[in-house]
Amino acid sequence: MAAAASVPVFCCFPASAQQQNPQALLFTSAVVTLEVDKQCEVLNYEQAAALRYLSTTLSTVLKQAHGHDAVENSRAGLIEQVKAAGSGCLPRDGNENYWVNVDQGKVMADALIAAPAMMPPEIASCAAFKGGTSLTREELTAAKAASDTKYENSKYKPLYENLRDSVVPDVTSGCRAEGYAAIMQGAAYFISREDAHEGVDPEKLGSGSYFGRWRNKKDISSGLPSNAAITSVRTDDAPDGAVAYIRLVGKGNYATNGGIRLRPRGDWTARLSGSVNMFQIVAGGDTRFDFERTGGEGGFFGDSDFILSQAAIEQLLALPPETEVSFLYQGEDAAYPSVFVDVLDEPAKATIAAMKQAIAWGAAPRP
Repeated sequence: MAAAASVPVFCCFPASAQQQNPQALLFTSAVVTLEVDKQCEVLNYEQAAALRYLSTTLSTVLKQAHGHDAVENSRAGLIEQVKAAGSGCLPRDGNENYWVNVDQGKVMADALIAAPAMMPPEIASCAAFKGGTSLTREELTAAKAASDTKYENSKYKPLYENLRDSVVPDVTSGCRAEGYAAIMQGAAYFISREDAHEGVDPEKLGSGSYFGRWRNKKDISSGLPSNAAITSVRTDDAPDGAVAYIRLVGKGNYATNGGIRLRPRGDWTARLSGSVNMFQIVAGGDTRFDFERTGGEGGFFGDSDFILSQAAIEQLLALPPETEVSFLYQGEDAAYPSVFVDVLDEPAKATIAAMKQAIAWGAAPRP
């Protein structure tokens, strides 16, 4: 890959090292941009995937030249400087180094997304992962067109085209020899997002289509042995302003399933399959937060709707970050409550920290 243009950086390697190994500049922009995106939405789904790949790959290359500790210390220093610069989206005036790195990071990501379409024509398709679905030439061309359009009148056009063209041999080599190339992850995520938007119904209260056309999403882990599945979504389409979804699965083939939609403001809503009379979040093993049933037709093929009030949400999120929560429900014909489970049929749990992280990421401001 070609070197990035010479730009101010926060901290990385000594200037002499940067001159000898210009990948350090690319690494700096990738790390800075990924960290900024946690608090200020600067990347979409495919750009984030491309930069994660690039950051990991460059890290490996740089460790061979400068050692493990130097690279990891550099990464940690960059992340700390982003955090110290301030939360949210900083103004461009007075934060030029910050934004030049972000702008360049986005250029790098778009270059990786576009490059696969420029492989020799005899390579009709290629996958991003071993055993994964191959992307067709038509799909790759669509990904390239979406990236190219951004730079038609941009000052970054020369850098974008230089980086894009320099990546093509790497993509070609992998696809020709193995039928897949990990560097294609950005293009694969572009197609995945486009496919997810076909036929979406923002009124259908599910984990995917409910959010309509989303720009980015990520799974949030509580780091527990039995994680509840939490997905955070950046979108303007969710009818009630939801930005995250906790997927709930009951134990057994015909058990109750559903989920909770989290919002940064206002009540949380939940929809559970079947006739459910009681639904609770249980925090710390004994503190219960009751959802109020608001409707739903119930029955075997119906649903039950619930809300958790703003007051209850504030009390819940005020608990210590490490507090673990589980999810309890009781069907109208059930003698006892049941707990929602994870993939191993163990009680699914989340932490207060993970729920707050999901809301904050999904509701991050845009510059």
